[in-house]
Amino acid sequence: LAYPLAALRSLIDRPVAHFDLVIDGEHFDVDGMDCMITNFGSIGILGASVAPGISFSDGFLDVVVIRQIDSLSLGRLIENALGFPEAAALLPRWRARKVSVSATPPQKISSDGELLGETPIEISIIPGAVWIVTPPLANSGVTESAQTPAG
Repeated sequence: LAYPLAALRSLIDRPVAHFDLVIDGEHFDVDGMDCMITNFGSIGILGASVAPGISFSDGFLDVVVIRQIDSLSLGRLIENALGFPEAAALLPRWRARKVSVSATPPQKISSDGELLGETPIEISIIPGAVWIVTPPLANSGVTESAQTPAG
């Protein structure tokens, strides 16, 4: 719960930025309050996700732009996190293997709460480069741990 609350707090009173995105070679201009590039959709609340269908094992990055924060859009963000498909259409989202982001004004870049610098940035994914090992699922009949390629 701490991550989603901190993220929402950081968006309050944030000015709108202009994002210049290059996603797998295709150019997009989007105005918004935040641009997230992720390949793990969980926001720290059981079952809630930044957007439906984000998977660490599909070999793609997911790019999501939050356009504005007001009472209506905040409600839509919550609906989106809970998986309501109508709300997902309100958040621009792309899937990519390579993403470049420039912003006016320049935006801070962070990962897991650590400040890494400012835009511009280029991010790419290497599918299958990391394997995640999980314990057996309780009461599932699975007796061995699962191994899944991440990205």
